[in-house]
Amino acid sequence: MATAMAKHADNSMQFLKGEQVMDFPMYDFSVAKQTMAAMLAVYLVMIVVLRKFMQGRTPYSLAVPMKVYNIAQVALNVYMIQGLCVLSSPTNIFGINEKYTARCVWQEQYARVAL
Repeated sequence: MATAMAKHADNSMQFLKGEQVMDFPMYDFSVAKQTMAAMLAVYLVMIVVLRKFMQGRTPYSLAVPMKVYNIAQVALNVYMIQGLCVLSSPTNIFGINEKYTARCVWQEQYARVAL
């Protein structure tokens, strides 16, 4: 039992070692050190470029895009809470350490569709 738990602990942190992601090979590219370094570099370059672009300009009005964004976030959170309610109970709100049953299939099916 202890060996299985130690193996699982190693697997849960394997993305930090630059290895493959357990059970999700489609994420291997996105957790590679080179990909993360490239995303950081692009982010820092965009900060410099956009600061120079906006220098001397008036700020954009983002009232409408922010309202659309907030409505989308509320809708997404309602959808996620609906999925969480499938696993929860009054004594275990987040469904932690629940056995894999037909109640879990809902999230697994829709998680695969989202990917």
